[in-house]
Amino acid sequence: MSSFDFFQHWYPLLPVEDIDPHQPTTATVLGIPLVIWKPNSSTTYRVFLDRCPHRLAPLSEGRIDDKSDNLMCSYHGNRSYPPPKKPGKIRTWRSLPMSIN
Repeated sequence: MSSFDFFQHWYPLLPVEDIDPHQPTTATVLGIPLVIWKPNSSTTYRVFLDRCPHRLAPLSEGRIDDKSDNLMCSYHGNRSYPPPKKPGKIRTWRSLPMSIN
């Protein structure tokens, strides 16, 4: 008998009507805090872990920078991570990390 891997499946986050395209929005899936945001120049939303990799501050408390179109950490102004390697390319992940310790 095989075990069910919850991290290898798609889950709805929020109704799109509940997401403000002008500011970061939080959601939690399987106990993992996420931040949803939309660059001003894009028609699609992005989802990251809700923590800055530099100081682990919640990215959902940040803002979308008007000049760079990046999600900025409110504590020290770092840009969203990971930034695209080339313009027009977005890095995606197939699964979330098993833990967020």
